[in-house]
Amino acid sequence: MFKVALIIVFSLIVIGCTSNPQPIPIQQHTVLIPPANYFQCEIIELPRNTRTITDLDVARLITRLYRENVVCANNIKAIKEFLENSHKILQN
Repeated sequence: MFKVALIIVFSLIVIGCTSNPQPIPIQQHTVLIPPANYFQCEIIELPRNTRTITDLDVARLITRLYRENVVCANNIKAIKEFLENSHKILQN
């Protein structure tokens, strides 16, 4: 009985090894990189000596920081829109 079971198991193993292999599904991924100008945000250095800074210098610094914040926020929004539009195109 043991020999018969061993022969059946061995036969199944041999049959399984010689059957046609199943192809492995391959998924293709596309990497999208937004344009380089979307990543440009200016780095503003603060004054080194804060004791001698004037009110006008502080006002100019605040204005410049605000302007650069708007530019960076717009760039991040553009990156998000770029990626969303690209995703929609790839889904179609």
